[in-house]
Amino acid sequence: MAETGQNTERAEELPKFLKEAIERRDVPKLREAIIDMSRDGPTNIEGAEEAKKMIKRYQIRARALDHAVGERKINSIQAALSTWDFSRDDIHAVKARQAIARRDQQKQKLHDAVHKRDGPRLNQVVNDWEFDRNDEDQGTDLGIRPILLTLSRYEKMVMDVGRTERRRERERHEMSAP
Repeated sequence: MAETGQNTERAEELPKFLKEAIERRDVPKLREAIIDMSRDGPTNIEGAEEAKKMIKRYQIRARALDHAVGERKINSIQAALSTWDFSRDDIHAVKARQAIARRDQQKQKLHDAVHKRDGPRLNQVVNDWEFDRNDEDQGTDLGIRPILLTLSRYEKMVMDVGRTERRRERERHEMSAP
């Protein structure tokens, strides 16, 4: 009989709890409540279907963020993060923001190497680049493609200088030979 009283009390408290958790977008609390309801009852509580839909939406958006981060595509990460309407502190959102920050740092290293005209450093930074090389920033020329072109020009110049030096060395040897 005491169990029936507890279920009645829970049935009265759960709609309010679910409504508040939905408003806060508190997915862990919603999951806990749905699991408890499916295990211990009660069933057919107002707000339960909306809670399940929110959990499903969270799972879809979390997967989208994880996929974008895994693909290392900045535009996809930014798009997935722009539709994220759950906690900023959620692990999926944190990882997405960390990926954007890492890319910004790597991008800054690229630009520094280009502006300092440091070919070996540029080569190293390009080799360390972990993001999609075809995923450019929208509306800017600050992507990696122009930098790859610069690196290609640098490598060609290094090869040209090497050929010129070898040719001059051969000419010196020929001139000094009896």
